[in-house]
Parts: sequence; C-alpha cells; structure tokens
Amino acid sequence: MNPYDPIMRGCIDGQNIWWVSCAYNGLYKTNIETGKTSFIGYIPFEMKTVRNLYDCIFCIENEILLFPQNTNRMCIYNSLDNAFRFIELEGKVWPVCREKNSIFFLQLLNNATVFLSQYHVGENQIRERKDISKVTTKLGWKVWLSNLSIIGDQAYMSAFNSEDVLIYNLKSDNTRTVRMQSKNVQLQTISPYRDGFVGFEKLGNRVFLFSDKGELRREYELSMDDTERKDLYSSILLTEDAFYIKYHGKNMVFKIDPNQTECNIMRLEKFNGYGDIVSLGKVIVQLPDLKNSKFQFSDGRVVTYKFDAQKFIVAEMAYSEIIQESRWLTLNNYLEAIPIQV
Repeated sequence: MNPYDPIMRGCIDGQNIWWVSCAYNGLYKTNIETGKTSFIGYIPFEMKTVRNLYDCIFCIENEILLFPQNTNRMCIYNSLDNAFRFIELEGKVWPVCREKNSIFFLQLLNNATVFLSQYHVGENQIRERKDISKVTTKLGWKVWLSNLSIIGDQAYMSAFNSEDVLIYNLKSDNTRTVRMQSKNVQLQTISPYRDGFVGFEKLGNRVFLFSDKGELRREYELSMDDTERKDLYSSILLTEDAFYIKYHGKNMVFKIDPNQTECNIMRLEKFNGYGDIVSLGKVIVQLPDLKNSKFQFSDGRVVTYKFDAQKFIVAEMAYSEIIQESRWLTLNNYLEAIPIQV
C-alpha cells in the first residue's frame, strides 16, 4: 500500500476515522489524536488491486457500512467481532444517505427501473424496497439522480440538470414536486436544507438558497477567478450551522452560513483536489489526498497518518509488482492479488 494513495471516502466514529482507498482494496482505521493507522483487512471476494471499489462509507454503532461503486456487494464490517458480511445489490447504487440507524439508497436497474431501498443497522437484508420508476419517468429524469436526503418520513430526491425536487412520503407513498426558481440557471444538484433547499450551479460558482416552495431567497457567488469557474466541486458537507463546498484542485473550502450574506473561505494546505470533507461535531476534517498523508482540521490541527503493520510491506510489494511490472515476485504475491471465489 503506497502511503500516498488517495483516500476514497471516510467516516468518523468519535475516536477514529475509518476509510477506504481509491487505488487499493482494503479497510483502514486512523486514530484522530495520534495518526496511528491500522490495516483492518482486505474486503473479501474482491480483487486486491481494484480501484474505486466503494463510494460511500458510514459508521453506525459497531458497524462500518460500505456501499459499492465497482462491485455488486454492500459490505458490512462489525468492529466488535472483526467480521465482514455482505448483501448482494442489483444495478447501480447511488445516491446514498443516512437517517438515524438506517441507510437509504437508490438502485437503478437496466437504466429504467428505480428502487428506493432501506437498510437498518444490525439486519442481514434490505428492509424495504419501493419502485418509484413511474414518478421519475413522469418528471423526465432520464439521467441518474444526484441527491437523496431523508428527513422524518419524507424522501427528497433531485436529478442532474433538473430544477425539480421530488418529495416522497415513505409511509403513504404519496409524492409531490417543488420546482426551484433558479433564474434559468442549470443546477448540478439540489438538497433540502433547514426549512428550504440549497442548489449548486452546474459548471459554475454560484450557490442558491430557496424556500420550501422553491422561491429564491439568497444567492452566493464563490470567489474564484475566471479560469477556475468550470471546476466542479468534489465534496459538499451540510451541517446544522453551515454548509461547506470543496472544489477540485483548490486549496480552500468555502463555508456558507445561511444567516450571512457573504461566504467565508477556509484556507487549507495545497491538495490535488479530491479529498473528501467530513464533520467531527463543529470541526470539519479534510481527508488526505494524492501525495498527501495529512488529515487537516478546521481548528488548525494536522494529523499525519502512519502505518503500523507489516502487512503494509507485503501489500506494497504485491501492489507495485502488479501495477508497474505486471509480474509477480512470488507465488504467494500472485495468490494474494487474485479474487477469492464465492
């Protein structure tokens, strides 16, 4: 494992940041205070060298939940008994969100059928799956959805390049839509926020706040020069007090307090542009990125992660052989890198 491989996604359980890599199969844990990093294990049944294996990761009680990007299995790691288990998922899985002890996600099958599914922590199967294809087809959503949020009994969904928000009642199955009055600006995604919505401009640098009826309340223009304006954001984080936006290739995070008319800029050490941002209470944490092994905290702390197991030496040897020379040092390295058959 190269210590400069980018972290794909991460979540915080209070003491540790759990994360997976873009470039290599494995689950890792980094202590927030010391930076000590432990290799928990390879994800079973997957190739050791697969890239972008999982796209979303959540910590709920004793479970670390991994949702797939380049696999068809949801992975659940129990930190108490140190065991992995899996749930097979059909189709494409995206987007994914957490509500209390449940994870909700959308499944797209055959580019036509859309299911809204729910997993509850501690269970070994999907609790519920509802076909919402008729509603999404009626809205003309021929592209994959960009956002899913659950608030109480309501599911809020939006699609790329659409000004509509679909609101689905999880109990009654009733639906309604709200159209954002965004002045003919194409929105990349829309999310519910406080008592209204927040929308992010596609290929632009404007953020819009809307009422619960879609009326435009406030517009923010993020300070970037003309050469930067078409850079898409790589991470959006919504908290109770504010929301944060990280753009590709920028050494800054924009902080917007909806009670203020201007946005603040949080300057960070230069990154290559893909580090995710997560929250630790009121502190924001920037995950490591390409050629950077530091967790950066909005309160000024910097934690450099350090590996502590010999397994990393073995993994790094096997990994470098596969990528750089396409051959194997030993038979054991070869067997370590091939997928386990189910």
